[in-house]
Amino acid sequence: MKTILVLGLGKFGSRVVDVLSKRKGVRIFAFDREDKVIERLAEKVHTAGSGDLNDAEALKSFLNEIGTVHAAVISVGDAVNTSILAALMLREIGVQRIIIKAVDESHRRVLEAIDHGFPGGRHFDVLIPELDAAERTGRLVASSFVANELTLAEGFGMMEVKCPPEWTRRTLRELELRRRYHITVVGYRVPDASNQQAGDLQFATPDTKLPEECLITVVGRREDLEALEQKFGS
Repeated sequence: MKTILVLGLGKFGSRVVDVLSKRKGVRIFAFDREDKVIERLAEKVHTAGSGDLNDAEALKSFLNEIGTVHAAVISVGDAVNTSILAALMLREIGVQRIIIKAVDESHRRVLEAIDHGFPGGRHFDVLIPELDAAERTGRLVASSFVANELTLAEGFGMMEVKCPPEWTRRTLRELELRRRYHITVVGYRVPDASNQQAGDLQFATPDTKLPEECLITVVGRREDLEALEQKFGS
């Protein structure tokens, strides 16, 4: 059973609880200062605590009741100092993955600097939903090559792109895309002529021959994906 802690039950935190409550093998613990919000989500969480996140003793007491926390989500609106203090506390007790909703790039940089200051590798995933979504939307609107994209681990991404015509009718083994462009094709989708929608994803193997006018899903380092877009996106 995986224990997940959600600190802050605004729109973002509440939605996280909604999603987690539909998954098996998860125990959800939540903490917020608003009793009404806690009451509304009470049936979806294992245990909910009420209190001020700036009150270190109250939060420590709640964490002691939980025991081991495998992952945590911190979403406390514009309360930058509160999110930093909560992240520090969770990092100090050994939580392995901490996802934090930041308000801006300065907030993100502070959190990442704190994370790098601890031994044992990176444990923070810092999100700025509005900025991240705006950047992604801008890239998709401006590109005739990229149909969709997703950030994976730091420095890596996944994109669904239009298959260059010169890549069709040859196997992936023959194309040697990993050597030439440092990317890996993991699958493809073929548009359905009847409704103009792409079909189901087909997983690719080294012997796969890419169909004409298909959409391919590629994985690689962010700089290699951007180079691919620059080469074929004109």
